[in-house]
Amino acid sequence: MQRKLIPGCVVLALALVAGGCSSGKGMKPKGQLVKNGQPVQVAEGDYYIINLVPEVDPNAKDTSKGQYSASKPAPDGSFTVDDATGKGVPPGKYRVVIKKMDMPKPSAEGRPMGTPGDGLGGRYDERNSKLTWDLTTYDGQVKQFEIGK
Repeated sequence: MQRKLIPGCVVLALALVAGGCSSGKGMKPKGQLVKNGQPVQVAEGDYYIINLVPEVDPNAKDTSKGQYSASKPAPDGSFTVDDATGKGVPPGKYRVVIKKMDMPKPSAEGRPMGTPGDGLGGRYDERNSKLTWDLTTYDGQVKQFEIGK
């Protein structure tokens, strides 16, 4: 009876170790928007778009990495980044794209007139953002992104 019990315990122990080593989940990093060193006050109608775009080696064979979006910032400007499936963001280096969408005023009939504008003047859009986030060794700390200078 002891002979049958020992191999079973070994198989169970190996399964537990293997399961713990490869969860396949990414991280859900936390950030905060700040203006002149102070947390951005996000009002009820404010709409921010925050994306992480992977910095891709131009010599890499696969340059088709997607981008990751943040949750709607909380009133204190804090946010969490995730992927569309909830599995998190893989380790890597990312460029941070931030836009504050200024919605056009509605017409007399209540329809929007024009297209939304970027309340940050395009300083942190896909073409101009110099903000980066190195998530190769993310330690769980909230990273602040200055958008006011």
